Amino acid sequence: MALLEVRNLCKSFRDSGKAVHAVNGVSFSLEAGTALGLVGESGSGKSTLARLVLRLLEPDAGSIRFNGTNLLDLDFHGMRAQRRWLQIVFQDPFSALNPRMPVHQLLSEPLLNFGLIQSGEARAKASELLALVGLDDSGLFRFPHEFSGGQRQRLCIARALSLQPRLLVLDEPTSGLDVSVQAQLLSLLQRLQKQFGLSYLFISHDLRVVKAVCGQALVLKDGRVVEAGSTRQLFSRPSQAYTRQLVEASKALSLAKF
Repeated sequence: MALLEVRNLCKSFRDSGKAVHAVNGVSFSLEAGTALGLVGESGSGKSTLARLVLRLLEPDAGSIRFNGTNLLDLDFHGMRAQRRWLQIVFQDPFSALNPRMPVHQLLSEPLLNFGLIQSGEARAKASELLALVGLDDSGLFRFPHEFSGGQRQRLCIARALSLQPRLLVLDEPTSGLDVSVQAQLLSLLQRLQKQFGLSYLFISHDLRVVKAVCGQALVLKDGRVVEAGSTRQLFSRPSQAYTRQLVEASKALSLAKF
């Protein structure tokens, strides 16, 4: 049984009185311990789809089965119990972190909210989480603005992992980072996946980045899946013109950076 099964998911918004189909009949499955990329240009529906999967947005139609449970059948309390196992790392790590909280509070807050630790254990647990993402104890009492962009993203990953989720949604996690920091972050994500058997839903406009982490990918355009397959196949032998454009854009971006 797949860890995540999405069937015929749909979501529209009203724009100037007209319905805009942000996600239109999308279906896919994700096996436990694997990584699936969602690829497409801005406005293709990637982030909307991810938020629907997490029920941060409510779909108009479709089903979302996580570990055998249809999340759309759950009430508030039932969904809250599932949220421990479904976590997200947002694109902008600075806005995702409370600027008034020191790191030890940022990392221990989810654990305290779910009653998984006592307050006296919070700092020790925060220290463990920092080590997990390659940061040291000197950051425990610092605030988010005192860290670089790459370090802030590591803090977001550590916070997401604090609850030991089974599925981690990564929404453009390397966007805005320079090439060397991107490479370090992707290496960290690969290590964490192997270490904890994590499943990733990885969102990016850049096939090159997705290929580094994901074995499979969906290519989205105007809210629909236009192509799906292994990242190796999509990168080397894309069948759709739109996918070829994304591949060429990724290659051009790599050349420009180097």
